[in-house]
Amino acid sequence: MGVSQTSIDIVEQIENYIRSSMLRKANRTGGIGLSINTIRMYRSLSLIWSEYLAFSSRSSILLKDFNREIIEGFSFWLIYHKKYALNYVGQLLKITKTIIRDAHKSGYEVHPYTAYIESFTQPSEHRRIITLTGDEIKQIESLSNLSPSLENHRRWMLIGLNVGQRVSDLLQLKPNQIRQAKEGLYIDFYQKKTRKAITVGTKHPLLIGWLSNFELRSISDQSFNRGLKEVAKKAGIDERIEGYIIDPLTKRRSLGLYPKYQLLSSHSLRRSFATLHYGKVPTPLIMEITGHSKESTFLSYIGRTRNKDHIADAFLDFINP
Repeated sequence: MGVSQTSIDIVEQIENYIRSSMLRKANRTGGIGLSINTIRMYRSLSLIWSEYLAFSSRSSILLKDFNREIIEGFSFWLIYHKKYALNYVGQLLKITKTIIRDAHKSGYEVHPYTAYIESFTQPSEHRRIITLTGDEIKQIESLSNLSPSLENHRRWMLIGLNVGQRVSDLLQLKPNQIRQAKEGLYIDFYQKKTRKAITVGTKHPLLIGWLSNFELRSISDQSFNRGLKEVAKKAGIDERIEGYIIDPLTKRRSLGLYPKYQLLSSHSLRRSFATLHYGKVPTPLIMEITGHSKESTFLSYIGRTRNKDHIADAFLDFINP
């Protein structure tokens, strides 16, 4: 698969982009070098386009040939053959457009239609945001007589529910990130995705006990996702609610009514943190901890709309002390 004088194949362009990843500007931070997760995303895109080429019996598709038929054919395959979630399909189209735009900047010919590639997301009415309530968290806190493995999962769960970090940062927590505060503890995190250093405080007595002596064992993301479901099941968090699980036959998400513990994942911990504090703690402060840069993104993350009355009340508090 080679480069022509005027254009380049989509898979080859993705691989070029990955090879130069260490010199590329990170849009979120303004620094140099793409994150590991971003590079992993582009590697997945390369594999998916390669699979689509095989499916469509093509050896390559040059970017100068990326007309409407190509884009719509790829989108149809992603949605109806691969049965990917709409959010994921939208993400794939978005980064495909980024790849093509980069090729154009490098002097390769691209089809004019590529400027009109549109991303999309799952309609909000189709989303199912799963969070734990304050009472359910208390049920987890009161659990006892667990096996050593599940007790370790329980501790990580409660830490995650109280610090609001992504699981990739949470499970990398080490003793040197714990500091004494006037009341409770400071927990220092370096958020890989945002490349920001933040500090979260806790006065929770259980967390103080575990973190002061660091009574935790390391655990993988995959193991954690399995274990937290078992902990939640033992805590009696089994109300049947609507949500998505992975169908073991199709390996795709299936919507239905399931016990709540089956629908929980490590992502639910951060969402629960944000949801439970929203309206009680200033939103910018929550966003600083969770790593959201835009309020609109944060509100979508917790399934809320902007509270205009809350803004008006805050303003009245300032002008009418």
